[in-house]
Amino acid sequence: MKKNTAIEFYEFSPIEGISDEALLKAVKKAQYSFFRNQKGFIRCETLKSEKSWISISYWSDVEEARKALDKFLNHF
Repeated sequence: MKKNTAIEFYEFSPIEGISDEALLKAVKKAQYSFFRNQKGFIRCETLKSEKSWISISYWSDVEEARKALDKFLNHF
C-alpha cells in the first residue's frame, strides 16, 4: 500500500526592521518547540532567497497538518 505525505509550503517576508537572525530564531522556536511535538509531523525545512523565506513542512497526512496549524494559531 502506498503511503501519502502532505507537504505544506509557505512563502513569507519579514516585517521591516526584523533581522534575519531574529526571524530565523522565531521560526526555529515554532518548529522545535511546537510542530515537532505534533502528531503526524515528519520534518521541516526553512529556506531563504534574497527577498523572502520559505517554510516547508512534511506531515503524515493533510488532516494532521491542519489540526497542528489550527492548534498553533489558537495557541498564540
